[in-house]
Amino acid sequence: MYRYQEFGQEKKKYLPWKLFVGSFVFVLLCFGFYFFSENYYVPKLKKENQVLKDEINSLSKEIDLKERQEVIKFWSQIRNLETLLASHIYVTKLLEKIEALVPQEIKFRTLRINLEGGFIEIEGVGKREEVARYVVALEESKEFFDVKLGRVEEENFSLKANFDPELIKF
Repeated sequence: MYRYQEFGQEKKKYLPWKLFVGSFVFVLLCFGFYFFSENYYVPKLKKENQVLKDEINSLSKEIDLKERQEVIKFWSQIRNLETLLASHIYVTKLLEKIEALVPQEIKFRTLRINLEGGFIEIEGVGKREEVARYVVALEESKEFFDVKLGRVEEENFSLKANFDPELIKF
C-alpha cells in the first residue's frame, strides 16, 4: 500500500504542471496564429482585394454604358435559352429507340406517348411470336421498363411500357 500511495502522490504532484505547460503552449500557439494572421495574412488579402477592385473599376471605365447594357441583355438571353433548353422535350430520341426495337413484321395502328406519366401505349398488328419478341426487346432495353402486354387477339395487340424520362430531355 505504501507504494500505491507514493505513486498516487507523484501523479498528483506532476499533473498540475503538465496541465499548466500544455495550456501555456496552446495559448502561445493561438497567440502566434493570431499575430501571424493579423500582421501578415489579413493585410495581404486586403491588398489583393483592393487590386481586384481597382482592376474592376478600370474595366468599367473602359466599357461605355451602352455596351454594358448590350452585354447584360445578351447574357440574360443566354440564361433564358439555357432555361428553355433544360425544359425542352426531345421526343425524337424516344421514337428512334421504339423504331430500333420493333420487328419489321409488326405494324402500329396507334402510338400514344404520355410525357407527364412517362409511358407509351401501342396498338398494332403482328404475329404473336413477333409481338412476344418485341415485348422481350422492350424489357431488355435499358430505356424501357414495366412493359405490360394488354389484349392479344388473333394478330391485334396492345401494350403499355414506361420509359426513362432522361430519354426525352434535350
